Amino acid sequence: ATRPSIAPTVPHIPSTRSPSEPPPLTTPNSTSASPPASSPARSSSTPPAPKLGDTASHNPDDGDGQNYVKREHIGREILATEQSYVNSLLLMFEVLVEPSRRFLNGAQMYEIFSGLAAIRDINADFLAKLEKRMENWSWQTSVADLFLTLSANLNKYSDFINKYPSALALYGELIDGNPRYQAHLAAISLPKLPAVPIPLLAGHFFIMPVQRVPRYILLLSDLLSSTPKDHPDFEGLPGALSRLKMEAHSINESRARAEESAKLNQLANKLRDYPAMFLKPGRKMIYEGSVIHRFVTSRGKNKSEYVYLFLLSDEVVTTTQQRRNFMFQSKFPLNDLESVAHSPADDDPKRDKYLFQILFKSGAETLCFLCNTPEERDRWVFKISKATSESGNKDNSYRATT
Repeated sequence: ATRPSIAPTVPHIPSTRSPSEPPPLTTPNSTSASPPASSPARSSSTPPAPKLGDTASHNPDDGDGQNYVKREHIGREILATEQSYVNSLLLMFEVLVEPSRRFLNGAQMYEIFSGLAAIRDINADFLAKLEKRMENWSWQTSVADLFLTLSANLNKYSDFINKYPSALALYGELIDGNPRYQAHLAAISLPKLPAVPIPLLAGHFFIMPVQRVPRYILLLSDLLSSTPKDHPDFEGLPGALSRLKMEAHSINESRARAEESAKLNQLANKLRDYPAMFLKPGRKMIYEGSVIHRFVTSRGKNKSEYVYLFLLSDEVVTTTQQRRNFMFQSKFPLNDLESVAHSPADDDPKRDKYLFQILFKSGAETLCFLCNTPEERDRWVFKISKATSESGNKDNSYRATT
């Protein structure tokens, strides 16, 4: 049976609430895939909900009293979502990671699952400390120090999050090409999700670590907003929240660099006849797209042809697309670029108003490219001008004429 395709997405770690929390998952009926001995045991039952402690000195009818009640509810939510998250991570090892060792080689296992074991261990440790802290909940219970300790380890999330899209895509490809693997996964069922095949749940499993960090920020923000000034956590929570946001920003930057590198590597594998070393330190992919190159032949005739244009951080590359590959045509360094501008409509106003041109300091022939829409033209003009400025060419000028 053909496995439905898994379409990877690359979510950004935002500072806004995720629309939905991944649902809690339960142990599968199959016993053929058991968790590794080194894995923390999944909680078989949820501990009793934390109880509101002594609030005698805080009247529930006053503002602080209401905050303490709300604080308890947020504390329960933090604990419940962490239990669900850790149980789901452990289930992922049980039904995906460990069984995969029978069908995938070491390199494939690394490309898909590396970093997950560290995430599992970090959060299992955090959950154990959180459960112990909240066994006897009272109005004085603090959690800021636990989140500070957790934040110090969140940098280990980057290894998995950076390769999340490619890992999920590779996992899907390997399932498609391995009937024995498909049969094994088809034999596993989850009691509460009997109609959902394991391969489709892979997307849910893989995205959990990506969604968890922004959820921490939201939960801790809610907790801080409900913490009275006389509470022991009032001074510590802002620092913990700030550290979480800093780690989220660092993860985003790391992922952005990984995505840039992946795009450049992908192009290097598809670009044919490039006359130099394509992969260079610091080179980035900025923009790409299909445009019409308009030029004059040696015989003085106007000619147009479709080209696929790549804007890199240091040059513009023109290619022709042949199936999945790109045949190199020419390249133009950005440090030779004099200006990029909208071109005035001369011959055919309906067509030429979507054209832009690139002029060079060296006197090289002006490049003219025709776009399908004015928005596309404006985007190219802006991005080329910005890239040229950032490449160190301070004399670059941006002109827009009609």
